Amino acid sequence: MNLFKPLKLDLSPVDKPKVLKPEVLLHMPIPLALVGWNPRLLLGEAWWNRTRKAAYKLNGGFCLACGGSGQLDAHEQYDMDFVKCISVFKDVIPLCRGCHQYIHWEALPDVYKVKILERGNGILWEAGLRVEEIKAKLVLGTYDTSHFSIDINTGIITGPVSTSDILQDSYTYETMAGYYSDSWKLDLSVLNTKAAIDLARKHERIIHDGYKSINVNLNKVRD
Repeated sequence: MNLFKPLKLDLSPVDKPKVLKPEVLLHMPIPLALVGWNPRLLLGEAWWNRTRKAAYKLNGGFCLACGGSGQLDAHEQYDMDFVKCISVFKDVIPLCRGCHQYIHWEALPDVYKVKILERGNGILWEAGLRVEEIKAKLVLGTYDTSHFSIDINTGIITGPVSTSDILQDSYTYETMAGYYSDSWKLDLSVLNTKAAIDLARKHERIIHDGYKSINVNLNKVRD
């Protein structure tokens, strides 16, 4: 063994995100009928604390959208079918505060909105995501974007643009109608727990494959 042979050291950062998924920023606002209907509130503080702490570790302690570090939030992800009006809970992911605020930007004070939107739009533009998708998010977030315009080359928000133009370019009538529908259901089938199944038993707005199976089996016995 040659003790004087130079060592080849890997000086690249040890701490870095495992994966980046900027597309999670395109998560649409929760339909009005499902505001307040989420696992965080329905399953209680103890469940949420366990789940969010596990989410923080998923990407090495980094934001899944931008790769930033620092204070992380836990965000509930859904697959939303705006035609069938079913929101399927998927998982909980780690996001930095800025990215999380971008998803829920409609709830921010007006003084912060433009800054948060421009930051998030910039992340999406760098990832090559479409301007139409961002426009759709703006429409569903505020219900009226007459005071917004987006530079299609930079994502910077500038002067006024009509809501009708955005709707025509980016979102179908069926989807918009679905967003305002009162018939939405929350699917918690990914949570294979008694607590989640019990919620489906108690609330018509919640569905669960496990509870469906129970009903099917009961009906077979009755037949």
